[in-house]
Amino acid sequence: MADYSFELKDHHDYLKKLEVEFADLMQEPLSSRHAMNFAMNAHHMREWVWEHEPRIKGEFRDFTDFYAAVNRECPAMKVMRDLSNGSKHTHIRLTRKPAVTSTDVHDGAF
Repeated sequence: MADYSFELKDHHDYLKKLEVEFADLMQEPLSSRHAMNFAMNAHHMREWVWEHEPRIKGEFRDFTDFYAAVNRECPAMKVMRDLSNGSKHTHIRLTRKPAVTSTDVHDGAF
């Protein structure tokens, strides 16, 4: 159970929250607020799964192994990580090359 997460008690509740964040983003795809909220919540979803889905811990050595497996299966999670960390800390402090280079607003889909 999550003690400090209001009504969110497990990964199922967190997924419902993430789905709402995604719907908000799809309603306003150019909203920085919705993009940041979705990226941050998507990035942290794997922590909720790790903590609340018992069978996952039996399939992986540790959280780091699980984290890497999620990144391999869903490369978009690297983007979510960079957007989450970049918006939280204002930049990315790692030696690796970030998956995201800019979040500047511009006309067009990409």
